Amino acid sequence: MPSSLPEIVEVTQPVRTAAGWQPLTAGAGPIGAHLVNGVFGDPLLEVKFKSRRERLLFDLGDSVMLSRRVLHTVTDVFLTHAHFDHICGFLHFLRARMTGEYPPCRIYGPPGTAYHIGSLIDGIAWDRIEDAGPEFLVADVTAGQIEWSLLKAGHAPKHLEVQSRTDDSICRRPEFVVRCVELDHGIPVLAYALDYSAEIHIDRERLDALGLEPGDWITDLKRSLRDGDPLARIELPNGEQRTAEHLRDDLVTTLPGKRLVYATDFADTAKNRQHLQELAAGADLFFCEATFCSADLNQAEETRHLTASACGEIAAAAEVERLVPFHFSKRYT
Repeated sequence: MPSSLPEIVEVTQPVRTAAGWQPLTAGAGPIGAHLVNGVFGDPLLEVKFKSRRERLLFDLGDSVMLSRRVLHTVTDVFLTHAHFDHICGFLHFLRARMTGEYPPCRIYGPPGTAYHIGSLIDGIAWDRIEDAGPEFLVADVTAGQIEWSLLKAGHAPKHLEVQSRTDDSICRRPEFVVRCVELDHGIPVLAYALDYSAEIHIDRERLDALGLEPGDWITDLKRSLRDGDPLARIELPNGEQRTAEHLRDDLVTTLPGKRLVYATDFADTAKNRQHLQELAAGADLFFCEATFCSADLNQAEETRHLTASACGEIAAAAEVERLVPFHFSKRYT
């Protein structure tokens, strides 16, 4: 048994407005997470970072609450599967990407994701957009590989490389890694873990004591430490060079990394529990579906969803820090 139970992020009495259910926001250090449609609405989690402009989305339920300004900063979308309430917001997202020039957004999901996204794009006549249509790099993720496709509005899809997977990671950036496992919902569903690297802080008092001015060298120092290259030579404003390791010892305070896990729409089976508990082990913030009450266990089993009890048991077994139950059936409003 875990030494302590997770803190449950309590949700106030749900309020229905003209725009939808009230949102829910939670955070873990440098990560801010926003359930755009609240705990009763379509699944859509917006993740942003304190030190980065870019945003990530987990699932694409109704997205009209997200402004175009926000959608313009989305670089990666992680879909659990293609049921309507998890992908219907793509059309609003697509429309937002039609104004301006943006690099292709990456969309990850289980096998068939490129087909589903391509079908939504192809359902629109693009005769007036010429070559200015938005682009998407779509990844169909399986246990052993990632099959990439390039989808551009008004053009035929292009099948790109097939990338072998040696571990459970699917997306790597200097500051974070996204990993996934496949769960069973009658169809394959992906659950995701976002591992954000340790925070590197420069002590301003120590900086002043050494007579050093801030500058691009600090970015170089942080990059070298994140890349695991302590012997990298960093050129200081005074022309002196020191190793990243030396500067780390003199200037840097490091805070532990953070883990956010997002999982929804899967049956309560031993295999699903095992895979998800391994993915979520020690998570700082765990978003997990709790669709039905225990009294409606039969309904949960028939639809391959979790009860609130099962959600809590998985979180406790994974020894997560904070649990955010969501995707409640609207029968309970």
